[in-house]
Amino acid sequence: MTLSPKFPVTADDFDLIQNIIDDSPAKDDGLLSGRLGLAFYYYNAFKITRAENWWRATVACLREILDRLEEGNSTLTNPSFSSGLAGLGYVFEYIKREGLPAEIELADLPPTFDDFLVEGALEMMKSNNVDFLHGAVGILHYYASLPASDLTERILEYLIQQLIKDGVESWKGTWWRNSVLKEGLNCMNMSLAHGQCGILLVLLNVLEKHGDKWNVSDTIRKGISFLLSSAGHVQAEKASIFPFFTMENSGETFVGNRLAWCYGDMNVAWLLYRAGTRFGVREWIEVAEHVGLATITRRTHEETLIADAHYCHGAAGVTHMYRALHRITGKEDYKEAFDFWAIRTLTMAREDAKASRYAGHEGSLLTGWPGIGLILMSVNLGVWTPWGEAFLLC
Repeated sequence: MTLSPKFPVTADDFDLIQNIIDDSPAKDDGLLSGRLGLAFYYYNAFKITRAENWWRATVACLREILDRLEEGNSTLTNPSFSSGLAGLGYVFEYIKREGLPAEIELADLPPTFDDFLVEGALEMMKSNNVDFLHGAVGILHYYASLPASDLTERILEYLIQQLIKDGVESWKGTWWRNSVLKEGLNCMNMSLAHGQCGILLVLLNVLEKHGDKWNVSDTIRKGISFLLSSAGHVQAEKASIFPFFTMENSGETFVGNRLAWCYGDMNVAWLLYRAGTRFGVREWIEVAEHVGLATITRRTHEETLIADAHYCHGAAGVTHMYRALHRITGKEDYKEAFDFWAIRTLTMAREDAKASRYAGHEGSLLTGWPGIGLILMSVNLGVWTPWGEAFLLC
């Protein structure tokens, strides 16, 4: 691989990451922790580097996934984005933009694919599972990513109407119960991975691609109103401004110092920058700026809870978040933070390898080596494919 003189990664670093991934059997067939995630990793590595070995690895991985489906050995038995068929559809559509080999076609997917996903999403909503990673909103995310068609729009309308209906209305705005959360249905969760920010970012994607056909803008406004009402008073220097969650009955809030892709103030800043820009609401952008810029001085473990390099709540995800914040604002403060965390990702990755971290999930896109590898490749070559869209970034 070509190495950048501006970023101190080495060929040995990339070889070590790939050797770990190659020596670790896939946990399942899913996107976040299995073979789909590896196919997604290999394909984006090909797009970033243009090295043919990555394309060959992509094709081999996709063939294995389809063979396992045909033989009845696949773990893709649920409709979710993280570990099921919505993730499969997403990866195939993503790769189709560049062109699949003739022997791998979307027609190879089950003929009842859409029926299974829509019915699954509705069943999830009935049980209050509106999770982005593991529930109905992840399935909605898949359909929002598809090219416009009559079928896609009918499905989007159906799912969005149900999601809006399931929202909990109050004088503060709208929020959603999520049965996936261990805290229970009374937990008003604000995160990207499992709560308010993730739901509203998916609805923003629908609005930007399809227009305001299903009263999406009103729901987004109410959802942001509720989110803004949750902001607390900072109890300590360099602490989060927004809570991870608030309990509906007691009003008890949990505010942590985590700086991450999955949870925390960076989620709020990213959502409010995007929504403020889309709706032309200066107040939202001002809050985004206050919250986002307050994160950049938080760099120690105590201030961020970042202990390693992985994507979900490690240095790689924070690197990607700061790139998104810099892209949408052009602010050099975010570029400097991006540069800092890119180096920290590399340093931590080397430490992780020595400590044999991620045992049992080395091949996980979200909590293992592939997410780290994509960040390091992208930073090294300055080539950023749109793989962050899978995780609601740009």
